Amino acid sequence: MRRGLSNGGIMPSDTDFQPSFWENTFATLPDALQRNLLMGSSGLLHMLEMSEQAFAPVPVTQDPALRQKLLSLGSGMLLSGFEADPLNLAFARQIELVEKVYKFVPSGLVPIMAWLSRAYKAPSDQRYLMRLLEHREIEKIERYLADQMLKEPENAFWLHHAFSFGIAENRLDWIGERVARFKDLPPALRAFLSGGIAYARESWTQAAGLFEEACTGLELGTWQEQLAQSLNNAGDTEGAARIFSKALEGRFWKTSSLLRLYDLQSGVARRMEAPEGKGAILFYTWNKDVHLDEALKAVFDNERYGAKVFVIDNGSTDNTPGVLSAWKEKAGPEIELISFPVNVGAPAARNWLAALPAVREADWMAYMDDDAVVPENWLARFGAAMKAYPANGAYGCKIVDMHTRMTIQSADFHLLPANGALDEGGAVDRKFKVSALQIQGFDFGQFNYIRPCASVTGCCHMFRREFFDRVGGFDLRYSPSQYDDLEHDLRHAMQGELPVYQGHLAVRHAKRTGKEAQMNPSQMSNALGNLMKLQMRYSRDDFDSIMKNDAEAALADIKRKIAELSS
Repeated sequence: MRRGLSNGGIMPSDTDFQPSFWENTFATLPDALQRNLLMGSSGLLHMLEMSEQAFAPVPVTQDPALRQKLLSLGSGMLLSGFEADPLNLAFARQIELVEKVYKFVPSGLVPIMAWLSRAYKAPSDQRYLMRLLEHREIEKIERYLADQMLKEPENAFWLHHAFSFGIAENRLDWIGERVARFKDLPPALRAFLSGGIAYARESWTQAAGLFEEACTGLELGTWQEQLAQSLNNAGDTEGAARIFSKALEGRFWKTSSLLRLYDLQSGVARRMEAPEGKGAILFYTWNKDVHLDEALKAVFDNERYGAKVFVIDNGSTDNTPGVLSAWKEKAGPEIELISFPVNVGAPAARNWLAALPAVREADWMAYMDDDAVVPENWLARFGAAMKAYPANGAYGCKIVDMHTRMTIQSADFHLLPANGALDEGGAVDRKFKVSALQIQGFDFGQFNYIRPCASVTGCCHMFRREFFDRVGGFDLRYSPSQYDDLEHDLRHAMQGELPVYQGHLAVRHAKRTGKEAQMNPSQMSNALGNLMKLQMRYSRDDFDSIMKNDAEAALADIKRKIAELSS
């Protein structure tokens, strides 16, 4: 297998890479586009929104050079989005509209788009499919899609939905068979889809071979990135860095890809460090006996660097007491148990744990959800993040679904401005919304980087003790749960103390499946109520300050890394 492309070094040439984009061109872009670029460069809806923001000033721009840059930027964003989802006819139609006035589609992609235009035939009535998808009736969805593909074996509409379903629900053999026998599928596209299935199986070498086959004669940047990530996962770090470099040629604006390239070249992506000082690992649990047992096993199977485990049973009525008793027999003094007669909620339980005398003496503490399963070397990954960003004091990670690891639940979060009311009466002014790029595509490594952000998930949340104490504990107003961890991060971010996202650590998080995955009315009302509280908790100026601190930190971070890559 070819381990590198035409450019032999790790960095693209200055002409192609154009690091000056971040020093010069970036500041000339519309404010909303600057904010979105700093947030990331992945996600279909995100790429479409950014392309529109790039194209919007073109008709009124007087500077020919800037006009050309905006056209190049917007078209590159459209292409990047389509490359990630090349069965998406709606995205292809957007590209065709722009192509009429600005030629930018690679010649090798033209026949694939022409095939898609012919083969994609959306049924006039999609209500039954939409209802199945809305309620996540997995077995019914699988049968229905299989039947429709038998009836219309050349219709790319059904292939598109089947591929997304197969990856999302881990039906990999099922979708693999259908991709293999789909009629008239362009060879490069078949190789790309098959590479995605192999990647989802964690068959890294096979995925790399298929992605390389797809890229032969059709070197699309996003496809090259998936090839590079497969090579990296297979252990070929140098080859991965070279291909990432090639993928960035002409796409110097791709924030997420630049961050990934930096981590590969600098060695940060592979770094493991013991967390600094004495630690404590903190659980609070309520009625999740099976998941808790698995979560504790993962922690005790790992190196803990001397950290003791503390668990609050928040009034469980299932077999949680029995699970904890068994772990006390196994771990002895390495685990301390606290039992409450009632469920006091997440914020109070977290604060109780932080107030324990032994935890007060710790230099760092890691809060764990009772249904989160850590991988090998999870604390060493957090230690590497602490070493890379010693001035920061909170650290989070990527959270993936327990059973379908291609689904990302949480990554680095950023705040965005929002307007309008949250309630029908208009009493609650919506001042912000939280980024959600991680749910706009499957996990092909787009979020594998370390950097500061506005917030990280509370599912696996590490703090330096002195940092935690500067703003105090979790706010009890967000009981029993929902948004208490976000509010705590935002208190720090308002002061310019941003948490750090460690994307090289992926923690598996259990979730219910099928219809049960949806919140019941009680849970929904609590979540909405807490969101309203958070929107009202601070002024619009406060939230604007958080966004400003986040943007400034993100820009400084990427400029520093580009300078190191270019040196």
